[in-house]
Amino acid sequence: HFEVGFHLRTLCRLFANSPKKWTLTLKHSIMKTYFITLSPLDAYFFGGDITFDSGEKKNYFVRSEVFPQQTSILGMLRYQILVKRNLLSPIPNSKDLINAKKKVGGESFTAGSDMPQSFGYIESISPIFLYHKSDKKPYFIAPLDTFISENKDYKIFPRKSRASFFTLKNETVNPLYELLGTSGDDETPYSSKYELRKGFVSTDQSFSLEADLFINDERVGIIKEGTLRSNKDEGYYRQVYKRMKDTDLCFAFYVRLKDGHGITSEEVFLGAERSMFYLNIDEHTSPNTPIEDVFETLLKANFKDDSIPEYHKVILLSPARVDLETMSKHLVAGIYEQVTHRFIQTNLGKTTKWVIFKKGKSTDEAALTKSERQHLLSTGSVLFVKKSNLNALLETLNNPGFKKIGYNYYHVL
Repeated sequence: HFEVGFHLRTLCRLFANSPKKWTLTLKHSIMKTYFITLSPLDAYFFGGDITFDSGEKKNYFVRSEVFPQQTSILGMLRYQILVKRNLLSPIPNSKDLINAKKKVGGESFTAGSDMPQSFGYIESISPIFLYHKSDKKPYFIAPLDTFISENKDYKIFPRKSRASFFTLKNETVNPLYELLGTSGDDETPYSSKYELRKGFVSTDQSFSLEADLFINDERVGIIKEGTLRSNKDEGYYRQVYKRMKDTDLCFAFYVRLKDGHGITSEEVFLGAERSMFYLNIDEHTSPNTPIEDVFETLLKANFKDDSIPEYHKVILLSPARVDLETMSKHLVAGIYEQVTHRFIQTNLGKTTKWVIFKKGKSTDEAALTKSERQHLLSTGSVLFVKKSNLNALLETLNNPGFKKIGYNYYHVL
């Protein structure tokens, strides 16, 4: 058997002139789409940009994010592939490194590049979302185009006006539009004093608050790991974990994997606190269908088309890296918030110990670094654009490097 690395015609000449009989098998990569669910086995903790050690002073209070970062999902998949291939020996040799790079790529996600990286057997990942295993219903973060005033929900839309429109960051987008909210026969201009409605939408367009689906699990400690006993005052901490109220609720995502990846249904760890989940993997009913097409089918059932005839409404389904100045040139209006992300980065060529990256180890030994802080638009952000400007706006959102691992996904209404 040969993996063909040179011209097929040359091979044919070689075999034709040989007295021996040869069998030639042309190997090709078969990518399939899989559906993965992650069911928490206990309370979980997903860290964000604010950690105990972030900032000039030590933080004593941290709160778990609801969702893991897409980079955490990527890291978990890479780890599982290496485990299944027996490529996590305590001290890797050169052969291990070559095989590992082939299976999962040579380094973790790098935010500095907009072009797609190679992650070996992992071709692409969808944004993560919530999924109810019994009802088979997905839950997505609700669009931010609704505000609450006097216990009424006002759906926000733009309208031409002499008043200037300002985004939530007070940056002028277009001086001819303002944001209005409508609730039945009522109509009122949007003001920053109004609270945006935040939660989740499902297939029947039903809305759920975070408190309807999650419980906070607060834990108080005296001595944090790594704190010197001579300075106990810095050791006090409060940490808020998350629990899902319904045991049938879980996280879910789609992934394109090469045949032979080896990932199976089993318990896995995820997040900085190594929270435990049960990973279930199933081949999609249409395994050759790209993730974008599979995802779009879900979205049509979850997001009601309530766009205004003269505009398109673009909803972000995951955090998105964009150039705000360029994006704003194409907008009529935007309802968005910014979030900050930092990613843990590793490089297989510099890693000397693979089994566990222990706390307290030097950066050189563990090959762990943090990326620069990334400012992304939050999931649920809503962008209004004239129909004639839609393609120009989408160009600012189409970031192949980020989209490969589940960032920069959007839905157009």
